[in-house]
Amino acid sequence: MLLSSPDRSQIRNCKDCGKEIRVFNTLQNRCRDCTIKRHKPIKQRGPKTLQWEKFRDTVARPHLDRRDGIACHKCGVMPPKKEDGTYYRHDVEHTKKRGSHADLKFDVSLMVYLCRDCHIEETDTLRSAKIA
Repeated sequence: MLLSSPDRSQIRNCKDCGKEIRVFNTLQNRCRDCTIKRHKPIKQRGPKTLQWEKFRDTVARPHLDRRDGIACHKCGVMPPKKEDGTYYRHDVEHTKKRGSHADLKFDVSLMVYLCRDCHIEETDTLRSAKIA
């Protein structure tokens, strides 16, 4: 049912649920609730990120566990324990940065574990060096 009002809006029925809605353009044909239900989430991670995560979890972390253990390479702190007795994981960091050595991205001999604090310190140092 289309009714016009003085503010140039119209009253229509939602295409999905039939609830009356006030529309301000000719494209709107669903109520807010039905629009949200139909919404598909935007992919947040691309194929390269998924490839890196798979490599990190299946190749790099087991290699680093055998080679160096699970402690931070820089300060030696152990990651915190979970309730089930296993450990959380530190970040995997490249010793040669990927921006200048993109071909070495998947070279496990150039990777180390860093705790979150050391990792933030390392990346902040790099960012401030680029800015200066």
